Amino acid sequence: ERFICKNMELFKTSNLLKYSVALWLLLHTLYFLLSECVFINFKSIPWALVTFFIVFIALYFNKLSPPSRGDLEEVFGIYRNNGLQQKLTALQEKLINAVPVVAHRGASIDSPENTISAFRSCKNKGCNMVQFDVSMTRDGVAVLIHEETLERITNLHKRAQDMTYAEMRNLRLNDSSGNKDIPSAERIATLEEAVQECLSLKLHCIMNIRTNTTKAAAKLIETFHRSPALFKTAMVASFNPLFIYQVRRADPRIVCALSWRPFVLTYTMFDGIRGPSIRRNSEWWRHLLALLADYFLSWMFKHCLWHFLGISVVLVHKDVLTADLIRHFNEHNVSVIGWTVNSTLEKTYLLDVLQVPYMTDTLSSDVALDNKRRRGTVSGGMGSEARFQLSNHPGESLYSFN
Repeated sequence: ERFICKNMELFKTSNLLKYSVALWLLLHTLYFLLSECVFINFKSIPWALVTFFIVFIALYFNKLSPPSRGDLEEVFGIYRNNGLQQKLTALQEKLINAVPVVAHRGASIDSPENTISAFRSCKNKGCNMVQFDVSMTRDGVAVLIHEETLERITNLHKRAQDMTYAEMRNLRLNDSSGNKDIPSAERIATLEEAVQECLSLKLHCIMNIRTNTTKAAAKLIETFHRSPALFKTAMVASFNPLFIYQVRRADPRIVCALSWRPFVLTYTMFDGIRGPSIRRNSEWWRHLLALLADYFLSWMFKHCLWHFLGISVVLVHKDVLTADLIRHFNEHNVSVIGWTVNSTLEKTYLLDVLQVPYMTDTLSSDVALDNKRRRGTVSGGMGSEARFQLSNHPGESLYSFN
């Protein structure tokens, strides 16, 4: 405890020095600009500095405050990492809603993705939180679809945004086995259906928004206001910081998460071993601009976006998730979730070593859920509640289940 307190004091001291230097630079710049205007010549003002100063002031006064820690804990539960372990003692005997594992698209390997039956299956297996993707149809209906087109899930080569909901409501999804010749009994669900099902099952959810438009933001906010329980059970996620800003600007109570992976603007997919996949832009100059934008976005993601947007959680690709990155966000009270983690070894590493929750496509032989079962907390069934107790004992996982 003395070691942790000493480190926290050093952290506070370094922050004080950093902010003092920033304040000195700001005041010095202001003095320089005023002296240029008043005593020398208006035309000689360095307009780059003026622009920087104006942008800084605009960002400062338009930044959003994050939801309260209590609201975040209602939605996400509590987990503590290295930077916050001094708080564990006070919570030692308290039972808290746990989200050590999130079913990615409703555990898409186990059931047809983004479907009502998938959510019910997750609840039966003891999972407390599901993630699903939200896209918009041509007539403004929010539906649960991940890809831009319906080809992979229905064999129909059409874009969701070019179809009305009436045109897609009777389509049957392909079986989760990946065989496109075997249609399942599942159809494309609407956001409203998914929300009501999650609320009835007492499932928490992450809404990953794929259509980042003003209409989608308005629809999402309308959904929260129509079902106020979502403020305590749901969070909104997107790769697009502008969309997150729209949502939180309209209603700061909504808990939001910013998703990130390397080269999100440049390549369609990323793998830590094989690297990026297919280019999003074939023209070299567009590709170069996207690459520069990617580097800038990566820098902002780590250093300022979380502060400006007031986000509470970041969703980070598992192949770039490091202890230093987790510690950095934890020091600023931002929680971290790794995605998408399907192997038992990787799940164990994230849960026991990095000590962060993870998203997974399969709940079969899941490390976190198996730990719950061994400790007798998951009985299965639609009404089961999985809860956990934080542990501060050496050698035990951060998630110690009662």
